Amino acid sequence: MKRLSVLFLPYRKLYNFLSAPKIRLKLLMNAIFLSVLFLSSCTKLKYLPQLLTLKDLANEQEQLNQHVEEADKKFQNLLQAIKTDTIRVYANQKGIIEAFGDPVLIEDVVGHTKASVEWMYRYSTQFFTSEKVYLYFDSSKNLIEWEYVPGKG
Repeated sequence: MKRLSVLFLPYRKLYNFLSAPKIRLKLLMNAIFLSVLFLSSCTKLKYLPQLLTLKDLANEQEQLNQHVEEADKKFQNLLQAIKTDTIRVYANQKGIIEAFGDPVLIEDVVGHTKASVEWMYRYSTQFFTSEKVYLYFDSSKNLIEWEYVPGKG
């Protein structure tokens, strides 16, 4: 019998160690923490495609915001060129695009004696209240006149 109790002595010490109230509480808290961590990881894996879609959407929104900021800055530069009458430096469509980016609207002009194409620039997100600049080009794609329209509001 003594031999048997010697074999169980390490287990009895472990049992006594684990039965202490502070140790049990600490082990219970660790078990809960690990369970929550494991379950949340499983949830993340379950919804990984949706989470990746949301991440891509956020990245796309950031790129869109950067594009709007760049376009608005170029429009401000165009306004400055119109107000200081340095728009004449940009004699053709290629020069205008390089300096101020693509226009918001391009229309063929009918009934105008000289102009064949009209370009319109404005702030990207201000549809009706924005200042506008109209540029008119002849059939050779040269800038022949422009018009500034103040914003409403």
